[in-house]
Amino acid sequence: QANDASGLQIEGFPAMRSVVLVSDGEADGLLDAATLRSMATTMPVPPVSGVPEPDAPFLIMYTSGTTSNAKGCVISNGGLVNNCDAIALALEVPADDVWWDPLPMFHMGGILLMTVCFTKGATFISLPHFDPDTAFDQLERYRPTVLYPLFPTITLTLIHHPRFASYDRTGVRWVGNVSPVDIQIQVQNAFAPAKLISAYGMTELCGTLAYNRLSDTLEQRTTSCGHVLPSWEIKIVDPDTDADVSVGDRGELYVRGANLFDGYFGNDETTRASFTGDGFFKTGDQCSVDADGLLYFHGRLKDVLKVGGENVSALEVESFLATHPAVKLAQVVGVPDARLLEVGAAFVELVPGATVTEDELIAFCRGKIAGFKIPRYVRVVTEWPMSSTKVQKFRLRDSLLTEPGFPKG
Repeated sequence: QANDASGLQIEGFPAMRSVVLVSDGEADGLLDAATLRSMATTMPVPPVSGVPEPDAPFLIMYTSGTTSNAKGCVISNGGLVNNCDAIALALEVPADDVWWDPLPMFHMGGILLMTVCFTKGATFISLPHFDPDTAFDQLERYRPTVLYPLFPTITLTLIHHPRFASYDRTGVRWVGNVSPVDIQIQVQNAFAPAKLISAYGMTELCGTLAYNRLSDTLEQRTTSCGHVLPSWEIKIVDPDTDADVSVGDRGELYVRGANLFDGYFGNDETTRASFTGDGFFKTGDQCSVDADGLLYFHGRLKDVLKVGGENVSALEVESFLATHPAVKLAQVVGVPDARLLEVGAAFVELVPGATVTEDELIAFCRGKIAGFKIPRYVRVVTEWPMSSTKVQKFRLRDSLLTEPGFPKG
């Protein structure tokens, strides 16, 4: 009965009886949306047997898979609800807020912020697939007070769209976005007088760990990820020794708290390797905390290139490339090199109407960043290989390595 849409019997999933195809259409073994709607009008309502326990599994949300394959994170009922309460309190969400959030519901940035609005009775607006014209139709119709595009692939598309110039931003209180500082400043300038705030989060943390406050200074809001929510405990450690680092120094971010995910679905080995003996989750992110308690993100530990033995932060090079007036967005990956073992390769998307050659971008770097940090290769792209919301860097790297004639290192 593997293809019985209303009575599936699949090995390994004994309780699952149906998988619903939400979009219109039909597929073998899936319950189509029209049938589901019809069943909803005829099926009896089952008796309520009680509310879920706080530690009961609520959903499986998959990581973005930017550097490897996505992993399923088991999120508990209490973890989601408690984190939403903490976020709503930190952001002081009033009931008359109208939030516009184009992130998909299979991403924590969608379902988490929707639930935040539900906790305060605020209005939440989304769309099933990001399209800039549809987005501007919504922005003009609903006049949201909070914009939550969050990622530069979405935010910059709005800013560089022809309709942005006529979009009335009156009434917008703040805009959420996470990017290198030069892009953050660009976003802040574009949406002023609304305030830009940043955040730090990941699927394993049930969404978000830190947010800026609207009272933070411009520099704090464009350079930091904000203040850690009160429901979390963090520390920054040397990734080689696990020793705590000093205030302001960089290290790996460890996180502990009741709102942590329960583990990776079907992957006990990876789950065990991701936690310390005293319950801290190893984020794999290079971060620091200043004397005011503000959290700063410096890139993924795996996103550090080893160029001739020198550590090169991909985020640092991406931030510099973003200062070129023709560059809309840059992503840097490491590729093999016979002499230096690894060198940088930059992929850039240009501002609409702008032109720049690969040689010109490399020349732009000379004398401004260290020579070993300058990308050896540059490729101009018009679209990105995406997960739900983020660029999948491993696919960029693979595309370069499979180019005909590309040196194999």
